[in-house]
Amino acid sequence: NKETKIAIVSHVKGSSTAMEREEGLREGLGEYGDRIEAVLYSNSDYKQAYEKTKELMKEHPDINLIAGLNLYSTVGVARAIKEMNLNKEVHIVGFDNDIEGIKYLEEGIIDTLIVQKPFNMGYLGIQTAVESVRGKKMEKNIYCDTEVITVDNIYTDENQKLLFPF
Repeated sequence: NKETKIAIVSHVKGSSTAMEREEGLREGLGEYGDRIEAVLYSNSDYKQAYEKTKELMKEHPDINLIAGLNLYSTVGVARAIKEMNLNKEVHIVGFDNDIEGIKYLEEGIIDTLIVQKPFNMGYLGIQTAVESVRGKKMEKNIYCDTEVITVDNIYTDENQKLLFPF
């Protein structure tokens, strides 16, 4: 909405995944892209994401949405927001998942997790490699599904298999 102030906590500045995820986020925001107040980098380190989020919230207390662009950034952000008791004021959308991130989703610290499908990624990677070796011209980019996980759909059978594949 008009009052939303957004921060991005990404992983490694200049890495292709960081740039592409940020670009996708900005594209998805469309006309609301001007609401991005800050972009920070955690260097794929929980502690850096945690510390930078705490600094961010002191410098920009009006931030009310943080996008974590990988697992380390997402969990580090969630740790800071929980510790600062800001989970009612700050929404978190993050990429990837682990047990800690799922716990934060269940607790309402994280609102949404964008979860990749590693089986599909591996399968499509091998399939593409084989077809390429056989001379088939391949697309530059191959889309691999993700799943949007919220507290409302975390317990579906399909999502439980995705979140807990063991």
